[in-house]
Amino acid sequence: MIDFQKEIDKLKKRLIREKKSKEALEKIIEDRSRDLFLSYEFSKKVLDSVDNLILTTDENLKIISNNESWGQSVQNLKGQYLYKVFKLVETENKLKDKILNDASYEGELSLQLDNKVIPVYVKGHRINTEKIINYVFSLVDLTRMKEIEKERTELQERLIKSAYADGVTESAIAVLHNIGNVLTALNSRISNKSEISELQKMSKIMDIFSQKQSELSKEKQKEILKVMQDSFDKSLDEMNDLYSFVSSKCSHIANIISSQQKYANLKENIRTKTNLLTIIDDCLEMISDRFKNRGIKVYIERDEIPKIMSEKIGLSQVVLNLFTNAMESIDEKVMLTKCKDEQSIQITFSQNQSFLTMSVHDTGMGVEPDKLKELFNFGYSTKNRSSGFGLHNCANYMKNNNGKITIKSQGRYKGATVELSFEIEETLKKVA
Repeated sequence: MIDFQKEIDKLKKRLIREKKSKEALEKIIEDRSRDLFLSYEFSKKVLDSVDNLILTTDENLKIISNNESWGQSVQNLKGQYLYKVFKLVETENKLKDKILNDASYEGELSLQLDNKVIPVYVKGHRINTEKIINYVFSLVDLTRMKEIEKERTELQERLIKSAYADGVTESAIAVLHNIGNVLTALNSRISNKSEISELQKMSKIMDIFSQKQSELSKEKQKEILKVMQDSFDKSLDEMNDLYSFVSSKCSHIANIISSQQKYANLKENIRTKTNLLTIIDDCLEMISDRFKNRGIKVYIERDEIPKIMSEKIGLSQVVLNLFTNAMESIDEKVMLTKCKDEQSIQITFSQNQSFLTMSVHDTGMGVEPDKLKELFNFGYSTKNRSSGFGLHNCANYMKNNNGKITIKSQGRYKGATVELSFEIEETLKKVA
């Protein structure tokens, strides 16, 4: 016979155990839920605190969540398809197919947000779980970086224009300096009034001869006429010499101005086929008197060389800068060492299949080997009165024209060699 009471007691005990188990399970669920909520809140705070915009999408790239680091405006993105929120150069389908096929994406895009277009860098990938496929994307706002890039570009353009203006000024100073030397020589020669004095002397003799002619014998008259003729011939020769001197100096001034004007009317940034020797000769014409006054000899290797493609204004400024630096370096060495040896600048050329290299060697101060790499840095100079912009600008010009510049020196008082390497014009044709 069944003992119902006993069975009832068993059921009560079982119910009590199950109730306790249920309470324990509820407690675990409550604790886990609280931990999960705290973890979610913590993760959300972390995500909201980062600068990046984090988007999650479903398997069809529909946005299901995002952090709020970019403010409330990004809430409008939820529910939209990822490939529709970007202003695309490529079609929406191409972006969609690329992400779905590659399971990832990385690149720059433009995000359309609140009637604004924000440049962003996007990086995302697929996350696979047992039942769900999601995508996570991180967007970096590139607005400030683009502004900095624009500012840097504008600054670089201003520096280039400043360098161009400095080069034009330096070229003009060199021209005026040379013209000044020529005018000084002209003034010195013209202020010497020996030719005029000789003519005045002859005029007085003619006056005396006219007054005393009747009193003079024929022999004396012939003698005086002979003196007058010799004096006249001498004056004529001196006047011819003066004319030739003035004519040559005026021609020299015209050549200096002509050399400078070749580049004054050129447009910036126009690369043309160029004979490097012509550029060298024009630059030397502008400053030749400064070399001559210092006794600096210039030796140029005049073998036939191939033409290069260059922007002539900038190239003339680079060459003029190198010549001026060499001259000033020689000046400094002579001043410090009282050296009496011949000072010179030697220009030679070498080439391979792709490049023509022009070497400018001077007998000036030279540079310590450990300082060679610093010479092209903006603002660096070994001279107290230099801005350091010249060589920096030369380096920029060579880089922008696919060339290169190097300086070699064995050390102080041992001179220096600057090498400019240019792409040969025929090489550029083959590449094209």
